[in-house]
Amino acid sequence: MFKNLADPHYVLKFQNLCGLRRENSSGKLTEWTPTQEGGGKGLSSKSLESESTCFKRPRKGSDNKDDFSKTDFLRESPKNESEGEVLYNRYIHSLYFFGSGLGDEVFYLTVFPFLFWNWDEYVMRRLVLLWVFSMYIGQGLKDVLRWPRPPSPPVIVMETKYESEYGMPSTHAIVGSIVPFSLVYFSYGRYEFPWQAGFAFFVFWCGLVCLSRIYMGVHSFQDIVGGLCVSFMIISISLPFITEGAEQILVHPYAGLYIILASIAMIFMYPSCDKWTRARGDTTRILCGGTGAMVSAWVTFYIEQAPIPDPFDGAPFALGLPSLSSAIPMIGNFFATFLVGVLIIFPVKLVFAFITKKALGILVPNSQESLNKKLFVELTYIFITYTVVGFAAIYIAPKSFIYLGLK
Repeated sequence: MFKNLADPHYVLKFQNLCGLRRENSSGKLTEWTPTQEGGGKGLSSKSLESESTCFKRPRKGSDNKDDFSKTDFLRESPKNESEGEVLYNRYIHSLYFFGSGLGDEVFYLTVFPFLFWNWDEYVMRRLVLLWVFSMYIGQGLKDVLRWPRPPSPPVIVMETKYESEYGMPSTHAIVGSIVPFSLVYFSYGRYEFPWQAGFAFFVFWCGLVCLSRIYMGVHSFQDIVGGLCVSFMIISISLPFITEGAEQILVHPYAGLYIILASIAMIFMYPSCDKWTRARGDTTRILCGGTGAMVSAWVTFYIEQAPIPDPFDGAPFALGLPSLSSAIPMIGNFFATFLVGVLIIFPVKLVFAFITKKALGILVPNSQESLNKKLFVELTYIFITYTVVGFAAIYIAPKSFIYLGLK
């Protein structure tokens, strides 16, 4: 049964059920139907029927600006556009486009720091640890298994930025389960909310992210199930250590050094691949961002001797909407801290990226001539830059908030 989940026709069938179809050159919609001959799976075409919520996505270079402004929800054009224009339900498409974004880099770079700065460091520190380990294992498994993504055709591919990577397991499915699980699990007992609400939140978030990858045509159901299995395996193994011992480890005198050395070892132990993919670079960015965040916690708890707070002191804390009089200054404070944090992080990233690239260009000349040299330069640049960025986001930025009176 697990092998059958790799069938790309199941992906196309789900896309068709969600209103996503491709119009062929004869003006008919290509969609999944059971083939009458032998009862197998196949493709058929039907005449195009106009629907109030079904819109064409114009080809590149289209002069129909009115249609483009109403219907172009994607950043990347569909794959194999020569086979016909893509039609979709605008509301379902917008929902799954949003769900797919919950596992993208923009989400990590904006939402994670925002929650660190304005919500709960205890919860977010554990979420980041689980996120780093799960993404490292998930991306590494992709380059070990080397299972391809669903072929197009028959699948309609609506996102191309990850097409150089392999498909199994889906790291979006891993993140889509790790993030809501961590938010609910580590918040339970600290905040007042019924477990049924937490479970519903987890199911909605995880389901939306997973199904969005099927809708986008970049993963099979097999990839999604594999990603969820990896996620639950990581949670079951690491949860006891992360729940109780995260801060206790960080008060060790050499914890900062051990964290950096462990990060370097994990970068070099990452499995080699038979082709270039963005997986290794992305994994290194995630790993180094987490490294910077953990080193910042070590500086706080060991160097500065800050007391380890009791996570349940005064708990459970009430969750609810603030009054209008308190909501406005609260939102203003959230916006101010986020703006100041961004103004700290991005200059730090630009400065260290410039310095690191210049230094590596001098130390490792002609790096493009050898794949090993190119890989060494790329990983060294990512390691230095993103470790500093992670440290700046979790240590320097909060200190700046205090200095400016925002906290």
